[in-house]
Amino acid sequence: MTAETAPIKKATRRPRQAGGVRRAQVVAALLELLHELGVEGVTTVSIAKRVGLSQAALFKHFPTKADIWIAAMNEVGERVFPALAAASKEPGTALERLQRTLRANLELVEEIPAMTALLFYREGPQSDGQFAEMLASRFHGVRRVVHELVVEAAEAGEIRADVDVDIATMMFMGLIPGLLHRHHFEPGYHPVEHFDAMFELIIHGLAPHK
Repeated sequence: MTAETAPIKKATRRPRQAGGVRRAQVVAALLELLHELGVEGVTTVSIAKRVGLSQAALFKHFPTKADIWIAAMNEVGERVFPALAAASKEPGTALERLQRTLRANLELVEEIPAMTALLFYREGPQSDGQFAEMLASRFHGVRRVVHELVVEAAEAGEIRADVDVDIATMMFMGLIPGLLHRHHFEPGYHPVEHFDAMFELIIHGLAPHK
């Protein structure tokens, strides 16, 4: 077959993105804008522009702006909690696993820079409290993992048996927001940088009396 007789191929239209792909792109755009511009910079106009959609097309995928925020929280949760659960079950003592679990939370900030702003933004726009409820649920999930490891450490004699495990749990939990708060206001700061030293200070205070 010569070039003259070869059939002419018809131009094909660029396929539309599937709904699930578009939704993922919208969530990714929100997280990017949240990190780059802060909460005030995240509008449906900016999200649609980042993804390359009209506002009308955007609302076909998410009926409200609050729905996008809730989807973003779910996306972060689906990445964070499996990582924390895996770290808590790795081989090692209870304190070693606790340290890895808390560090894993901070390391995820490097992968999801918007996580800091997302965690400090309690309400979410027009969410009628649903965003705050989701945030509280995520917090209690992490707290439950940390509490179980603190109890295990006390039972194993790694920390003093007379320690109030609820207070100790909150001390360990307090490491995360403190470091993330600095990261939020100092973008070049890496939260993991001082984590181990701070963790060791707490352990020193909880060590069994000799």
